[in-house]
Amino acid sequence: MVRIDNRSELEVVLRALYTCQSAMTDEQKAALKEELATDPTSRGYADKSPNEIVHLMTAEYEIANPEPQGYLAKDYVEAELVRNVLLNHTMAETGKSGWKALFELSSQSDQIWDAYQTIDGYANAKQVINLANPKVTALFPALVAQGILTEAEAGYLSLYHDPSYQPTIAQPCRADVVLGAGFVPDPSEIAEALA
Repeated sequence: MVRIDNRSELEVVLRALYTCQSAMTDEQKAALKEELATDPTSRGYADKSPNEIVHLMTAEYEIANPEPQGYLAKDYVEAELVRNVLLNHTMAETGKSGWKALFELSSQSDQIWDAYQTIDGYANAKQVINLANPKVTALFPALVAQGILTEAEAGYLSLYHDPSYQPTIAQPCRADVVLGAGFVPDPSEIAEALA
């Protein structure tokens, strides 16, 4: 007779009964021993009872996504937001705002002059700037090169978080990976592997 103390143990027993599994092979025993000794996915087997290890091995889990957060290019940005970011940016060398520096540099370059006039005019009219325009896409790197914007500010204005990015990734239970799909180790087999 088997006594079931909690729901997680019941799930393990039911799974084992459902699969009608046979005894562990020598290969499975070796794989289980290696899994418990090395804990390659940091499941936390150390100092756990055989029943707890069965639960850890049969539970699906998540890991942090090793890929960094992705970004996508915006189609447009509010001109007023661009102006506000420039107004709030303080130039490291001069202490001036990025907006004032942009105005001062606008007399030296047609590109900067166009940028200043476009941002100011569109901001006053509460319009958006089309970021698909090649002249506009070249603007932010130019402002970063001049120190008028930081890389982070340029990214904030021109990019947005990829909505399909997942911060965590679901992983199959370790029992399926180590012992085969649907195989649930018995606590006695865990105890033997730990001995």
